[in-house]
Amino acid sequence: MTNRARLRYFSINSNYANTSHRGGKAGSTRMIPHASQHRSSPGRARHCACLTLSFALPVAASALLAVFFAPPATAQKTDVQFLSEEVWSPVQITRETNDVFKIENHFSFTDARDCKFSWQLRKFASPLSTNAPFTVLREGVLDSPVIPPGQTGLVNISAAMSKNADALALRVDDPDGRELWTWVWPLKPGDFRRLAEEPAEHHAIPVETNGVIAITTGELTATFGKDTGWLLGVQRGAQKFSLMNGPRLAVGSATLRQIHFDDDGPDAFVSAKFDGDLKSIFWRVNGNGWINCDYTYTAEGTNDFFGLLFDYPENLVKHKRWLGDGPNRVWKNWRRGATLGIWENDCDTTIAGGRGGIYPEFKGFFSGVRWLQLDTAEGWITVLNNSAVPFVQVLTPEFPPANLPDGAIVPVPKCGLGFLDAIPPIGSGSKEGRFAGPPGQPAVVPGEYSGSLSFYFGTLPAL
Repeated sequence: MTNRARLRYFSINSNYANTSHRGGKAGSTRMIPHASQHRSSPGRARHCACLTLSFALPVAASALLAVFFAPPATAQKTDVQFLSEEVWSPVQITRETNDVFKIENHFSFTDARDCKFSWQLRKFASPLSTNAPFTVLREGVLDSPVIPPGQTGLVNISAAMSKNADALALRVDDPDGRELWTWVWPLKPGDFRRLAEEPAEHHAIPVETNGVIAITTGELTATFGKDTGWLLGVQRGAQKFSLMNGPRLAVGSATLRQIHFDDDGPDAFVSAKFDGDLKSIFWRVNGNGWINCDYTYTAEGTNDFFGLLFDYPENLVKHKRWLGDGPNRVWKNWRRGATLGIWENDCDTTIAGGRGGIYPEFKGFFSGVRWLQLDTAEGWITVLNNSAVPFVQVLTPEFPPANLPDGAIVPVPKCGLGFLDAIPPIGSGSKEGRFAGPPGQPAVVPGEYSGSLSFYFGTLPAL
């Protein structure tokens, strides 16, 4: 026997199994820690793995043990539990192309034809909608493929596709009707930029005073530092918003070379050029009240993370809502367990392994974010991720005390909002992330990166 765990699938009874892998009623895509606690049904079974351990415990095995020693069914699920449910599902599905999907049958004695494969075509709501997170355009049940235990097969569901759908969801139930997992794949890039392209109601006017560039349009005033090109603050009517000091580099340095501002039709802009790792920032304050931010920077060498950051006071944040992968946060080596959908939760200070018990954690890195809304003491802040920046950081995640094993402590950017092209890995137990194989290594992806964001401060206007 080697120094690794030997794994064998089998079924065990667990009172922690619930009606939906997302909590709450089946099919729910909403996770609000204080309101969406779920209750399990006695006697329901889940498919897990049995481990025979020798000397070392791999990260995956330790994640699985967290399921065995899970909290009561009335508690929210942690990142480990979401990851474990997907990783240890006896049926695994990956998308080969838009129409073809590979199915791996990890059961020991069950053919995939005895499972149920149901699909939905979903259209996600925009930030303007507060009702259902998505609309089901079409749905159906596939003819279950004949795939013996331990074998792999392909299914084609091209007939189900629709040009109007944003995503395809594929759910697998075991022969007893228990949900194993629901995979959700995007079918097209999210394009919510149209929200920021509504006709202008006002004309934006730029003015410089004492080294501060102020652009006003209607009740909105945005200010920028003439010596940095950064956003200094926003005010709509009498309400101030404290998003500021960005976009600044998470890693690297830059020196302002030139800055220029002017009006442009109903809009006004601030254009800044830099020497160093940050190349350019282009702000456009639209006459319709939206603020666009386009930027370009370069990354070199080996880095735990890189991207651009803004400051925002944590004590002002109350709630977040987003379209992206969720409800749990991710790390470089911990991407699975998150599913594309619309999610929301209240701000809390839970530290996994440290304090609190509200999960999933509020603060951290989130992948595949198309839009994000922060409900703050100052009002709503809406961000559109027009260029599909891979990761959005919300506040600065915290870690257990330093006198505990430090494998879970990783370097993270300090910010209120971050838009990152690389994020750090996380360790497990006494091992740092870099000891967890290739996914745990720092990013070495030199090159030029660009981003395009749109911000709205206050309640979104109806279209």
